[in-house]
Amino acid sequence: MSTYPVHPLVALLALAMILGTALLSIAAYRRRSATASPEPFLFGRVLRGWYVAQLDPLEERLLLAQVSPAALTWAQLVAGVGVALLYAYGWIFTAGWILLMSGTLDILDGRLARRLNTADRRGAFFDSVTDRYVDGLVFAGLAFLFRDSPPLLLTILLAALGTQMISYSRARSEALGLECRIGWLQRPERYVLLGFGSLFGSIYAHCVAPFAFGTRFLLFDATLVAITVLVNLTALQRIVWIWRRLPQEAV
Repeated sequence: MSTYPVHPLVALLALAMILGTALLSIAAYRRRSATASPEPFLFGRVLRGWYVAQLDPLEERLLLAQVSPAALTWAQLVAGVGVALLYAYGWIFTAGWILLMSGTLDILDGRLARRLNTADRRGAFFDSVTDRYVDGLVFAGLAFLFRDSPPLLLTILLAALGTQMISYSRARSEALGLECRIGWLQRPERYVLLGFGSLFGSIYAHCVAPFAFGTRFLLFDATLVAITVLVNLTALQRIVWIWRRLPQEAV
């Protein structure tokens, strides 16, 4: 009998099938949207457009069920609390799934508000405040998870700092009369990287690490480092963009 466990190989095969199906679906969407112009985001218009298109049936069901956008925003906040607790106790795979779900709710609440003609400043403010709380909760959960690892704890704290600076720079620029929407790693991309990094990092730890050398959670740790670098580069990108467009005034 083989000394290698069978279930990691089966899991890897299932993962390959899932990724293959997703790539074929994205390729088909890209052919249908060949005229779309690129956007300065990490994943671009095609991947964003493909994912939002997959949400259309769910959006219609929510409309038929008369679910309010505010209810989705509250659900996003509850999901953020769950993600923080799951990360804190090391349930990385499950935390990744729920984080992706939370990001999906963030997309759907705005789309529902526009479809129902209920989008207003109060709703936008509530949504923004919820986003900031969810970001903080997620990083707090990760910080608790890595509380005994100073390098990774510092990585999480720097990622949290960069994330807040991305949000603050946009809010401050709007207060000064500039609309800043640029950035390599904005909130949707950050959710995708951390969510899928958690999923694939867990799969690597349980399916690949037994056959490979290196740290068990090497892929997940690398994801956290990548997010930290990219969010801080994005914050600097916005700061420079805003600085160059603000007129120099006499003191």
